Amino acid sequence: MATRTREHPQPVHEPHSTVGPYVLRVVVDVVQQCNLRCLYCHPGEVWEPLHLPLDRIRAVFAAVEAHGALELVITGGEPTLHPQFNEMLAATHLLRRTAPVLVTNATRIDEQRAEVIAQSNLARVCVSLDGADNRTHATARGDNRMRVLEGMARIRATGLPVTVISVVHKHNVDRALDLSRWLIDHQLADQHHLCAPSYSGEARDNFAALGLEVADFHALQAQIDTIHEDLLRQGLFVTFNSYWPAT
Repeated sequence: MATRTREHPQPVHEPHSTVGPYVLRVVVDVVQQCNLRCLYCHPGEVWEPLHLPLDRIRAVFAAVEAHGALELVITGGEPTLHPQFNEMLAATHLLRRTAPVLVTNATRIDEQRAEVIAQSNLARVCVSLDGADNRTHATARGDNRMRVLEGMARIRATGLPVTVISVVHKHNVDRALDLSRWLIDHQLADQHHLCAPSYSGEARDNFAALGLEVADFHALQAQIDTIHEDLLRQGLFVTFNSYWPAT
């Protein structure tokens, strides 16, 4: 289990300033387990049954709030597998200045967990979805799209903003923006973030079959540049993290 931070460097025009780096985002891996086996995922351990204790999570939340980080990302593994998931989300009320975000595959979001999410202080929920149809989604994530959609609909019903995160690889890159249009038609998300597989951890074994070519990066970015404003007018912000680490 670990926490990861992204830092903003000290401004170059203040060489004598005593102010240190400013933390923008803290990422907390609360559990080292997942109920899926996505081919591009890169766990540090091969899904060891480990989790951060609730008191440690609360301590992290308090520290993040005290230091004024802009965003706290709760992830894993799959956070809903944490044995004290309900209590963990209740602890998000410790955060006032910092915006807490949950990342989930949504396959375990039943009515009870949706209510826990609704009662939390989450600023948004990120859901993993890789295709507008079952076949496209399943190329690297398995046959679970219907469960994802059921969970995402329950999250959407809470009124919280939903961001869909898609890993774009060789088998779905040509249909990536079909999902953007599908999300608009079904009004299931506010944002659609696309990223590429990274060459790290266990995912290295599958990188040759999934990793994008340079031409794929340019082609997808050109498509997004062309339709970005139109999608935004229809209520969906789309972005491509084309400079994903280690690609």
